[in-house]
Amino acid sequence: MSLRLLFLGFALLLTACPSGGPSDDDDDDSPPPDAEDAPWYCVDEPASPTAQGDGWSVQTDRYDAYLEIGEAEAREITWILDAAYDAMAVWFAGEPSTGAPLRVELYETEQRFWDAIQADGLEPPYGAGGYYHSATRTAYAWRQPTVWFTRVLVLHEAVHQFHQLSSAEGHFTPGWYNEGAAEYLSLHDWDDGCTRLGRVPMISLEDLHARAQNELAGGGVDLDGEGLSRPVAGTFFGFFDAVYEDEFAQFRDAMDTGGDQSIPEFTEALGDPPSAFENEFIDWVDEHQQPMTPTYLEWIHRKPGTIHGWSSGVLTIAPLKSPVDRFEATFEVPANAADVGVMVGYDDSSNYLALLLNGAGAFSAFTVTEGSVNWPGVAGEAVPVDGKLTLVIEHGDGEASVTAGGEPFVVSNPFTPAGGAAVYDGAVTFEDIAWQ
Repeated sequence: MSLRLLFLGFALLLTACPSGGPSDDDDDDSPPPDAEDAPWYCVDEPASPTAQGDGWSVQTDRYDAYLEIGEAEAREITWILDAAYDAMAVWFAGEPSTGAPLRVELYETEQRFWDAIQADGLEPPYGAGGYYHSATRTAYAWRQPTVWFTRVLVLHEAVHQFHQLSSAEGHFTPGWYNEGAAEYLSLHDWDDGCTRLGRVPMISLEDLHARAQNELAGGGVDLDGEGLSRPVAGTFFGFFDAVYEDEFAQFRDAMDTGGDQSIPEFTEALGDPPSAFENEFIDWVDEHQQPMTPTYLEWIHRKPGTIHGWSSGVLTIAPLKSPVDRFEATFEVPANAADVGVMVGYDDSSNYLALLLNGAGAFSAFTVTEGSVNWPGVAGEAVPVDGKLTLVIEHGDGEASVTAGGEPFVVSNPFTPAGGAAVYDGAVTFEDIAWQ
């Protein structure tokens, strides 16, 4: 009798904001620590989706995807999966042996997700956002609160699928180990056709690294207990893949080829049990934190130093978690009615200042005090907005010096000196984000 393996995706996060945590404390004017020499994996854009039922069918040589989401996003998610296939093939040292495209299904609601799983003869998982079962070899998911969260969830289930069909099919591997791999690899860079897996996002709703940091700081995490939570398991994989790559690959190979007792296998490969690395692991997690918080939605991590944000009729902001002395970002001011800019001050989501630039090159100060909005113009000459513009904020005592392609000017700042991004009623990509 063959062993059936199933994996649940992480549960739907109901809060609109992630828990906070210490930001990157580096003073080198750069995004958080990351392996910038990691290889990119690139593929051509998939063919246009085909309407199917309540969603879209997208076909590639590797994936047979059905997605109940907008047409453009259906193609984007499949594109990410297609590029991630090559990255997973390298990391798992093999490809699925099925000889057919891998099936991925994304549903609009939890009920439709349940219905699809039941229709395939399986018992739906309670409280899960995604699911993989070896009986159908299908990765199932349902749409989450943000685009980034949905993409990560789909990739999370695709990692489970790829893992089992490429290197661990037919035998048991511990739950924490399976989830650690999926949590780790599903955090990804994406640059229009190219991806890298196992990244530290600039921004996300879930904030996996902060959740792991909080859990580790609270004590009581038994690294030898084989019962690690998803955040701790994901960052565990990130730490050992980054710091002990060769030894960790030896451990993973042992697990994926029949090892079912992870602690002895780990000790054999690395020389000591996981608990022996606890202090080094905690320090690594502290140093590898996403720096920005999506106080309002939507935001997508693109790659270190680059995020994309958009809104419809409202202001969406992404402040850094800690105060800064200096902040800069480069962006292209949209030709439409959108206002784009940076955070200047931030106490909390009811008290902050965002400096915005409109399509005519005029600045205004979007100021929120105790939840009340005041949006005055800022005196000064309009700046050129043809093409990309770099906006630099340097903080002083109760004020900030602003430079944008010309002579600096000063704005009053009654809040804690801040850095970050802001968009009002539009969409924009922020690049070369840096701070001190």
